[in-house]
Amino acid sequence: MTPSGLPTPPQFLLRIILILVLILTTLPTYKSLPSHHDDHYAFSLSTFNPQGRLLQVEYAAKSASLSVPLVGYLTSTTCVLTRPLSVPSPDLRPTYPRVFKLTSKTMTSYTGIPSDFAHLTHSVSSSVLQWRSEYGEEMPVNVVAFEVAKFMQGHTMKPGVRPLGLCVLVGGLDVSGSPRLFQINSAGDVTEGTAFVVGGANFNAEDVKRATNTVEGGDMGEGGRGEGEDGYE
Repeated sequence: MTPSGLPTPPQFLLRIILILVLILTTLPTYKSLPSHHDDHYAFSLSTFNPQGRLLQVEYAAKSASLSVPLVGYLTSTTCVLTRPLSVPSPDLRPTYPRVFKLTSKTMTSYTGIPSDFAHLTHSVSSSVLQWRSEYGEEMPVNVVAFEVAKFMQGHTMKPGVRPLGLCVLVGGLDVSGSPRLFQINSAGDVTEGTAFVVGGANFNAEDVKRATNTVEGGDMGEGGRGEGEDGYE
């Protein structure tokens, strides 16, 4: 110590260094920042966050996953789409048809936001009618699926819109009479398969068990049903 009681220059510098070290070690690093620091990236469809993610598209997919589950599968002769009649909350009961018939051989259903599904089917129905007017025949089921995908993918790029909070199944009979089934997610990705289960994150094991015994839906057999009259208990 100096006669005046002040620390010597080496001691003073050491204290300054210790204070700086403490400040730097207590500051949060970039990786430890909470998720709300990504909020300013979440308002743009065309801006990736620093991790290379489009948050609006992820939020739309999350919205679809929290809705009523949807099951679609193929048999040897038909495509079947089913949804539970009983749901955990009255808020999950949409007034818009859950199974929508786009052509005599193609139907679609969804998990997610009902108003988004109404917007989607309105647009795709116009494309289906235009196809019939131009070609004199109904739009094939695979073309319908890709028309749905094109519309949903467009909502991930256009200014002034948001991604649709939907996961959609499109099923029906192709031109040869064989059943086909497609899944389209919020990003517009198309997957063809023989069985899909989508949505239902809010359903626990008992809800899913009841759903297997109480369902509504439609199939595209010879009768061309698809409006939900095959529901049963």
